Formats: sequence, C-alpha cells, structure tokens
Amino acid sequence: MLADNGCYASPHEVHAAYKRALLSFHPDRASRSDMRQQVKAEEKFKLISRMKDNVLMIK
Repeated sequence: MLADNGCYASPHEVHAAYKRALLSFHPDRASRSDMRQQVKAEEKFKLISRMKDNVLMIK
C-alpha cells in the first residue's frame, strides 16, 4: 500500500490509518434514526477491516 509520500506504508502507518478510518466510519456514529445510513456505516466498517487485513497479509 502506497503512503502519501509515494513510498510503501509500514504496518504502523497502516494501523494508524485504520484507526482514523474506523473513527470516521464507526456504525455508532451513524444516525440511529436513518437505518440506511447505519447499514452503510456497518458495510464501510467491515470493508475497512478487510482492507487492513489484506494489506497486512501482503507485507
């Protein structure tokens, strides 16, 4: 995975980006009144987790 500087990201950088993304897209932050937003947030949350696992497997 390429970092912003064009170099490959270290596992530490991957974990840091993962944590930032989870804070942004955590399902608890989605509107509780809008079920569609909550489902979207859950799907993004799962996708982010799978992407992190895939990136760390490659290394």
